[in-house]
Amino acid sequence: MQQKYHDEWLLIAYTDLDEDLHVIRGEVLAHSPDQAENLCF
Repeated sequence: MQQKYHDEWLLIAYTDLDEDLHVIRGEVLAHSPDQAENLCF
């Protein structure tokens, strides 16, 4: 996800987290270079 959506804000539905609560797997629901666009989703 980081490589594909570099420098963009992501809205993610995660399906798996590691022990530090970092996303391991998930689905990108929305992406935008503007954070405000994702907050209105």
